[in-house]
Amino acid sequence: MSRIRAAFHDPDGARHGGLPTYWWQGAPTGYATRRQLRNQGLRPGGQPIAAQILWSGVGGTRTDLARPKRTATPAQLAAVGKALLARRTCPACHQERPYYIRRSLGQCETCHDTPAPSTPHTREPTTMPANDLLTRALGLADRGWHVFPLRPDDKRPAVRDWETRATTDPDRIRRCWTAGPYGIGIACGPSGLVVIDLDTPKPDQTPPPEWTAPGIHSGADVLAVLCERAGQPYPGDTYTVTTGRGGTHFYFTHPTDGLDLRNTAGTLGWLIDTRAHGGYVVAAGSTASGRPYRLLHNARPRPLPDWLTSLLRPKPLPPQQPVRVAVPDGRRGAYLHAAVQASLDAIAEAKDGTLNKALYGAAVALGQLVAGGALDETTTADLLAQAAIRKGHPERGARNTIRSGFRTGANRPRSVAA
Repeated sequence: MSRIRAAFHDPDGARHGGLPTYWWQGAPTGYATRRQLRNQGLRPGGQPIAAQILWSGVGGTRTDLARPKRTATPAQLAAVGKALLARRTCPACHQERPYYIRRSLGQCETCHDTPAPSTPHTREPTTMPANDLLTRALGLADRGWHVFPLRPDDKRPAVRDWETRATTDPDRIRRCWTAGPYGIGIACGPSGLVVIDLDTPKPDQTPPPEWTAPGIHSGADVLAVLCERAGQPYPGDTYTVTTGRGGTHFYFTHPTDGLDLRNTAGTLGWLIDTRAHGGYVVAAGSTASGRPYRLLHNARPRPLPDWLTSLLRPKPLPPQQPVRVAVPDGRRGAYLHAAVQASLDAIAEAKDGTLNKALYGAAVALGQLVAGGALDETTTADLLAQAAIRKGHPERGARNTIRSGFRTGANRPRSVAA
């Protein structure tokens, strides 16, 4: 008789019809079930996995090899609680339910049983077909708007350097959108657009004190108050898109007087952002998290109203006087060489995750000397770019950081006396 039969059968092997003892009398001495171990604050252990499976299959695990039960840390308990809360929270209405949300439905039973209203909050189970997205992208390009692909059902770009790669070329657009159902992004700067983004508050978001007046519940209400204060009509007679969260995008053409408007967040007021140079918007026909962006008013974009332009115009910097650094005669070149070398050393010694910050700081420092006429801009930029590239920084990103640093440094130029 094998060792297992010797441990689990009667000595004669037939007194109980050949049945193992544990079926009628409990586990043999020295063995316990997993439940019995848990009640004693223990867990199976000390045996190979195959042996644990074998013993558990015939009625128990060895108590002499049991180990103390593991106790979860507070962080682990918090993570489990957070995960379970997410399983009980409906993605559609964001309400916690007393049951787990079925993944096959993607929403709670209340939302599933309620007919979907024809509002911007309507959730769609799938993205728009690629052919329809291609048609929309070509239509936007016909307007002269530069488009680029977004990740399917997402607001994030599907390509790097999206502002440079945005295009109106029909052939490039066809090649992109025949490859998959990418969303459509519009690069505002190359397209000559300024988009006013009127948002809606999140459930836990409260207005600041200056916007707590009755009747102000969204960015659209804030814009209406601004119009009333300025004595101007509400600028709703332009190209308009409703967002997935119920907000609104007003499209305007960028001023042509040489002004360079950039993105803003809250400059105009609560829940009002703007997108211009350096920004993009999600085009109508795209979806994000199952919520569609819809064209509300198909009109030619109006010029940005003058009163909004004045509010968005960057404030001029205070006048700056060049700061002259006096050095002994004959040491001007040595001083500049030391300044450049110190900046290059800072880039070379930058640790992981701090390279771009070090590059920006070096560009600001040398940008002051460039603005003061002490250094040549092209040569200095090339030296900084080469140092950053040797550390693994992408060239295009390095050049952008250097230009930004030079612009900041130019606000306080420095010159070196001969």
